[in-house]
Amino acid sequence: MANEFETKKRFLEMVRVSFSPASFVKHLSTHAKVIHIVSFIVILLIAAVSEYFIIRNERSVAALTAGQVFPSIAVLSAAERQLSLNELIRNNTILVVFSTRCTHCLDEIKFWNAVFPHLNDSCSVAALSVDNVMNTVAFVKEYAITLPVFTFVTTDAIDSLQIRSVPMIFFIDGSRILRRVIVGNQEKGTVARMISEFLRSQDWEQAKER
Repeated sequence: MANEFETKKRFLEMVRVSFSPASFVKHLSTHAKVIHIVSFIVILLIAAVSEYFIIRNERSVAALTAGQVFPSIAVLSAAERQLSLNELIRNNTILVVFSTRCTHCLDEIKFWNAVFPHLNDSCSVAALSVDNVMNTVAFVKEYAITLPVFTFVTTDAIDSLQIRSVPMIFFIDGSRILRRVIVGNQEKGTVARMISEFLRSQDWEQAKER
């Protein structure tokens, strides 16, 4: 009988300890840790999958490189007249892609606005905004831009030029062959040197043809 009583006592003590507040908190804490670990693993998996699809998408459409024929896309003038880039690229052309909301782009456009009148007939310069016509026109008026400025007709056109960052500058010869691409803000001395190199190389090409 005593043995049976001791057995029941030990059993009740085990039950009391198992269901005590301290035991419950300990169990809950362990459970929470498991949930956190599982959540962290799920987040890592989502991030990895997302990065895979982003990289695959970027690689699926190759960036424009020197030597390629520059794509012909439709653009809009400030007066909302639609025309093709082919109409703009009739000789050596520098095309500056920008955004009206970009501080670096403002510096870039001001630079080209000051430079383009001095290039005379050796080279044409035009700017292409990634923003809508209304914002672009307001930008042109606010900063008194006299440089020819155009906008994209569709977002597909932006993709066709592989615009990944602004400002972005394309150096295109009269045969619509892309000669150089500059991405991001550059030192103005560097840009001036690139302009000089571009014009000299085109003069050399024309001399060889003669």
